[in-house]
Amino acid sequence: MDKSCGTFQPGSPLLRTSLDPGEAAVIGLARELNANFVVIDERKARKIARTVYGLDVIGSARILVEAKRRGLLDNVAPELQAMRDGGYWMGDSIVDAALKNAGER
Repeated sequence: MDKSCGTFQPGSPLLRTSLDPGEAAVIGLARELNANFVVIDERKARKIARTVYGLDVIGSARILVEAKRRGLLDNVAPELQAMRDGGYWMGDSIVDAALKNAGER
């Protein structure tokens, strides 16, 4: 971790050249900390995290489903819709799976 600016600088050339800085930092820091999982939504970054680095990956939709299971949200659907309305791209299959897992479909 670069203490001067408080941001993680991934050492792997693959991370620096293949992913945007945020996703690269998430994967690099997860490896450094031996994290159990990472939260990444972008397809390419998820694939690299899983196949190259052996990390377990979850996405934002799963976070919302887990929040509902733990009683932190009443419904997942409005939160997913708010994300989409705000410009966050999420495929219909991901939304459908999340709603099904949340018992809303």
